[in-house]
Amino acid sequence: MPTLPERLAADLLVTRKARDAAAVNALRTTLAALANAEAPSAPERSSSAPPIVGLVEHERLILTTEDHLRILRDQIALRAAAAREYDEIGRSDAAVTVREEIGVLERYLPTG
Repeated sequence: MPTLPERLAADLLVTRKARDAAAVNALRTTLAALANAEAPSAPERSSSAPPIVGLVEHERLILTTEDHLRILRDQIALRAAAAREYDEIGRSDAAVTVREEIGVLERYLPTG
């Protein structure tokens, strides 16, 4: 069974071909949030340490299914807060778009 990031990436290709802007934005930003969560934190350096020159390859963190779902729920919550803020300032058009993105992401939540 494919992981959540694999499903999101596969569906991103489909939504791009369909030119579904809300779905593309929701999937892209969620994939970026997942990728950011896999990035290791920067190592602590003392002020006397020499600067790092050049590229340094770091191992990515391995996220669990629970981590993926937590990030997905966080993305949904961020959009719900944004939709409320758009409603408060009278931007119902933007709120509708953000709610469409929520609908896209909610399809990836487990049922039951």
